Amino acid sequence: MLSLLDHTKHYLLAIITLLAAVTSPFASAQHADIWLVLNGNQTAVSPNNLETLAPVKIDWASGKLLFTGDFDDIGQGPTATDDPGLQSEPGTFNAGVILNFRAVGSLQFWNGGGWNNTVVDQERIQIEDALSNITSINTAGITNAEGAIDLIGGDGSVHQHVDFSIDNTAGNGTVAAGAYRVELEFYLTDGVGGPIVHTTSQPVSLVFNYQLAAGEFASAINQLTQPQGVNVPIPGIMLPFLASLLVIVVVFSRSFNRRIKEIS
Repeated sequence: MLSLLDHTKHYLLAIITLLAAVTSPFASAQHADIWLVLNGNQTAVSPNNLETLAPVKIDWASGKLLFTGDFDDIGQGPTATDDPGLQSEPGTFNAGVILNFRAVGSLQFWNGGGWNNTVVDQERIQIEDALSNITSINTAGITNAEGAIDLIGGDGSVHQHVDFSIDNTAGNGTVAAGAYRVELEFYLTDGVGGPIVHTTSQPVSLVFNYQLAAGEFASAINQLTQPQGVNVPIPGIMLPFLASLLVIVVVFSRSFNRRIKEIS
């Protein structure tokens, strides 16, 4: 019986190892950059991370792609981050045009039980663009909604980060712990403030963590991506893994049955 148990442990270990290897990219992709593509002449956001091929999270209520950042970024200080960044593959755009963002909507806040546009103490999110202009987003709306991100490189690609920060409009330095959501869209122009050369993308949701534990922030994200009553489909990238797992289970089951017959 000991050899049979060892045999069983071997297969279980193989399954666990395979599961960890396949699912780890999803866990590590939480702060992945926004990958831009072209859809005809429209600027668009790829539904997959073009570096890892992992699918981007989706806000099921709105259908918008969802990206995350953390306001305790080691490089940016306790109330700022430069994640997520913006990337595109070489040849995506014409060299020398300008990538821009536009903030839309208003600031949303996770209060521990749901998302709404009521904050605790006049919090706002600010974005500093490539020219040091400031976009401010609060629950009432947006000030200076548009900003420049970067010049498209000679190979038609871009990889740039802008600075996001959170503060308090009352000036007393108090910022409530929680998750904060804003929406951005992207477009390209011929020069700063020039005519549009690639039209505006659909908006994406950006959700930032401020001093929430990992589990609390995950709950805020799950409320958007896996709301109660919604069946979340299996990402296409997982299908080959599940097929492989099924083969392992079948092979193990047959081997196990043969061993049982030999012993009996």
